[in-house]
Amino acid sequence: MKVKRVLLLNRLAALLILITLSIGLVSAVVVPYNNRYQALVSDVAEQNEILARYKSLQRSRPEIEDALRRFNAAKSVDDRLLTAGSAALAAAELQTQLTDVVAVGGGRVRSAQILSVNEEAHLERISVRTQLDVTLPQLTAILRLIERERPKLMIGAVSVDVDRRQLSRVEADRSVEARLAVSLDVYGFRRDRGT
Repeated sequence: MKVKRVLLLNRLAALLILITLSIGLVSAVVVPYNNRYQALVSDVAEQNEILARYKSLQRSRPEIEDALRRFNAAKSVDDRLLTAGSAALAAAELQTQLTDVVAVGGGRVRSAQILSVNEEAHLERISVRTQLDVTLPQLTAILRLIERERPKLMIGAVSVDVDRRQLSRVEADRSVEARLAVSLDVYGFRRDRGT
């Protein structure tokens, strides 16, 4: 009976060692692999969610690009408009801007008159009639400067006069430049606040 008991104890010890080795093997190999697998599954799910969001954005890309084009077009139009809060302030802004342009071009403003405001295509047309005293090169410089101004300035009407007595002096002495009396109607546009 002792032999059976020893044999039973040996078998029990072997079984216990086998169970301990199995648990150690599972703890050392299977659990880390399982944890890594779970982390990868989580990463794949997160990446799939991001991919779905990108696909959704890709589908809406034409709409976004169209909205961006409309925004940029409106912005470029607004860059060309007078920005003052009222038509009277816009006219004063236009008059100041025009006076500055004439001064940079080397001319002299003799008078300026604000004209009535007209509505054109949901915009207010703000106009100023200006009388200038300039030479021909100065007039050319002023017209070029007006062309490049922001907000955009347009020229409606131009009238140029020269004093006949001055012409005879210019013909006699070519170093003297004729002074021109120029009348310019300059206008800009302002967004009509009622629309």
